[in-house]
Amino acid sequence: MKIQRIRLGLAFICCFAVLSSVIGNNNNSQAGNLRSERGNLDEDIHVDRFLNNGHGKGGKGGKGGKGGKSGKGSKSSNYPKSKSSKHPKATKGEGKGKGKGGLKAKSSKLPKAHGGKGKGAKSSKLPGGKGKGGKGKGAKSSKHPKVGKKSSKYPKSKSSKKSYGTTPTTPTTDAPTPAQTPSPEITTIPTPAPTVTPTLETTGVCPGLTEQERNEGISSILETMTAVNVLADVSSPQYKAAQWLVNEDTFAACPENLARLVQRYALATFYYSTGGDDWNFCSASDENCNKAFLGGGDECTWYGVNCNQFQKVKELKLEPLDGEDIGLNGILPPEIFFMKNLKDLELEYFNIDDRLRGDLSGVIPDSIGESSNLRALDLQKQEITGNIPDSLYDTTLREIDLDKNKLTGTISEKIGNLKNLIFFTASDNNFDKQELPATIGNIENLQYFGLNNANLEGPVPETFGNLTGMISLDLSDNKLEGDITFVESYKNLQTLALDNNKFTGEIPAAIWSMNLFVLNLQDNKFEGRLPSTISDLKNIRTLRLKGNDLTGPIPSVLASLTKLETLTLEGNNFTGEVPAALCDLPNIEVITIPKGLTCPEDCCEEK
Repeated sequence: MKIQRIRLGLAFICCFAVLSSVIGNNNNSQAGNLRSERGNLDEDIHVDRFLNNGHGKGGKGGKGGKGGKSGKGSKSSNYPKSKSSKHPKATKGEGKGKGKGGLKAKSSKLPKAHGGKGKGAKSSKLPGGKGKGGKGKGAKSSKHPKVGKKSSKYPKSKSSKKSYGTTPTTPTTDAPTPAQTPSPEITTIPTPAPTVTPTLETTGVCPGLTEQERNEGISSILETMTAVNVLADVSSPQYKAAQWLVNEDTFAACPENLARLVQRYALATFYYSTGGDDWNFCSASDENCNKAFLGGGDECTWYGVNCNQFQKVKELKLEPLDGEDIGLNGILPPEIFFMKNLKDLELEYFNIDDRLRGDLSGVIPDSIGESSNLRALDLQKQEITGNIPDSLYDTTLREIDLDKNKLTGTISEKIGNLKNLIFFTASDNNFDKQELPATIGNIENLQYFGLNNANLEGPVPETFGNLTGMISLDLSDNKLEGDITFVESYKNLQTLALDNNKFTGEIPAAIWSMNLFVLNLQDNKFEGRLPSTISDLKNIRTLRLKGNDLTGPIPSVLASLTKLETLTLEGNNFTGEVPAALCDLPNIEVITIPKGLTCPEDCCEEK
């Protein structure tokens, strides 16, 4: 009986020893795998950008217990890789533990130190460790924004399917220690302590992403729009916009929401690039404006910003408020044209005094070619310089207004590529001498065209006769020459301004039967007589014919033009008298006649 009891006791002891060994090895292996996996993750982590300045000092980390095999990683991020920067930036980090002194941090580039119990995989990039050691301080901070060196793919992780990967918290496993001298009376097998499940370190801003991963994703996207050296320049509007987006924007756009992130960055760059803090109204600090720019809410609620039903920006139109211009002062940033749904960009300067100009300067960015849906561009009455970029001619623009700037160069033959163009005017600029491009005649839908005071010379190309839908044509104040028979096909013409050129020949008869409101042919070299069919201009308001070589009497039928307000006839070779009935026109304000003609008293002004 005693022998049986002894045998039974020995059996229990053996069984307990085997089970304890299996459990202990299993737990140590799991902990080692997780710690090693943490090491692999940390080796792949690269520098995040645009973070708040940190001022930690690199210190000693910890050296822990024995780890297990390294873990596998997840797939890499779909976001583009980051380009290099010479000025990475780190924030405070920490490493702490107890016991022996830890490994010294080798890298100052990471924003935060991560360590864990266990001896796991050693990463040369980690600024500190958390294990058996004294408290370790974080990576030393750089004073520059974090744009980082060219990144590898995002950190790998076995525990998350997010494209960026996640950094799991190192678990602790407390496996039971078997008794050194177990009693033969043991009748139950001890249950090992549960293993702690790894959890995601998230900021609460973008689900499933750590702060570092969010910043890396945003940085990668911004670098597809802005050069890295520009983003690293602390004085640039792009740097300020990136800082605002990552650190101040309460809307907190996430990398996966690409369109919203791009348009918030583009609008913020526009704000800082045009002196937004000093705008006359609706700046970020304007408490009286409920549509202030850079407000924490939806960018579609900012002043002048309109969106479609999918919350995509379709219009940026900064109109005056209570008669006051918003006060743009700076340059038009290229990032504004990366908003793919933008259709209408209107930044015209508003002032009662037409001689004044705004303070929006610089050139039209080449990136306008990126704006595939842009339909209208209005930059009139500003200080825009340089050439019209070739990329503009490859857009789908329908309306272009560049009047009264300081543009130079010439109008390219590529203008004929703008097949959708309806409205084009670039008057009062500093263009070089040139002839009108014949390719303009290829724009069949063109209805409004203005290039007055544009240093043009030579004849108007015959191809202009193809523009049969023309409603308004202004080529005044140039040195154009030849006849104007090209207008005979303009059946819908309402405004024709060809004054102050060198045109010759007779005025085409077709002009007198058009539905014109304004006809300005003054200061040319037209000749011939005014026909009686001039009475067909039933809607004419302004008729300027002064300074030509017109002859014969002034037709009495002019008195039938009851909507006429201005009539200038001086500087010609008219003969006879001014019809008295002209003085009785209900809307007439000005009548100027050549010296020597007889005119009723208080009716005409001789010049």
